[in-house]
Amino acid sequence: MTWLIRKIQSDYTPQSILYLGGAQILIYTIFLVIFIYRKSMKPTVLLISQDTLFINDRIVEANEIKMLLVTGYFRPILGIKPNDKKYVPTDLCFRFLEEEDKGMKELKNWAEQNQIPFRQKGFTRWI
Repeated sequence: MTWLIRKIQSDYTPQSILYLGGAQILIYTIFLVIFIYRKSMKPTVLLISQDTLFINDRIVEANEIKMLLVTGYFRPILGIKPNDKKYVPTDLCFRFLEEEDKGMKELKNWAEQNQIPFRQKGFTRWI
């Protein structure tokens, strides 16, 4: 029994411990960079007009939209799925920061007026 413990302990060299520590620091650094990048992103601006949506410096016509999707309940994420795309592009995903209920109602009314389906359905592949 003592031989087995000594054998296992002797496999850990200072070099392997150094590699494990370096890998851990690398992972923490990657997470920190992602966190800082996401915090420094400018907020999304959504403007609703009669038959267009203006989001992230992009104009999306109502006839170009296949459906509006909502995923989540407490802090829902909304996505605009274009006709020519299989998935919702990340630049057409957003979340309301303030007055979430009012924004959801206005967007739902706009979708009904332009005969665009508004569905509670998951659309995020990996977040």
